[in-house]
Amino acid sequence: MCCNSWNIFICYYKNQNPQPELIGNYNQLEKHLKTQDWQKANQETIDIMLKVTKQNSEDGEAFFKVDEIEKFPCQDLVRINQLWQESYQKKFGFSVQKSKYEETGNVIGEYKENTFNEFGKTVGWQQEGIWISDQELNFSSEALPGHLPSSAILRDTLRKGELFSRMNACSRNR
Repeated sequence: MCCNSWNIFICYYKNQNPQPELIGNYNQLEKHLKTQDWQKANQETIDIMLKVTKQNSEDGEAFFKVDEIEKFPCQDLVRINQLWQESYQKKFGFSVQKSKYEETGNVIGEYKENTFNEFGKTVGWQQEGIWISDQELNFSSEALPGHLPSSAILRDTLRKGELFSRMNACSRNR
């Protein structure tokens, strides 16, 4: 039996609040990360995020809206970050990006062009004042910390740190 007199509340809570299931399928992402096929892993990450938000990347019109990121399922966001973190010496993933975002003077909920540009330079998404395209991303192990995962459609949710705000909310709920 799960419960005894000492942990009856915890047991009741767990039985009433089971862990939500992952929406995305992470088998391919895990495979690409294990083989360090960064380009395929990056695309798979974006595809999973689009599927979770019920969008289609093939129509060319996909992008993340702030409200979609604010509602992004915590279990999926945590799983994506965890897989990237485990892939290569904790060099990649959203939590690394969040650290770089804050280290460059950005504040979640605020947008300041100069600090956001500094963040872009720090993770290698901006070169000589120009934001690079998805095709120009560095898909090697030598990429700067926080460089991956990335996509132009994802970067738009970082101007005011919306993705990082969601990460904070998810960590408070764990």
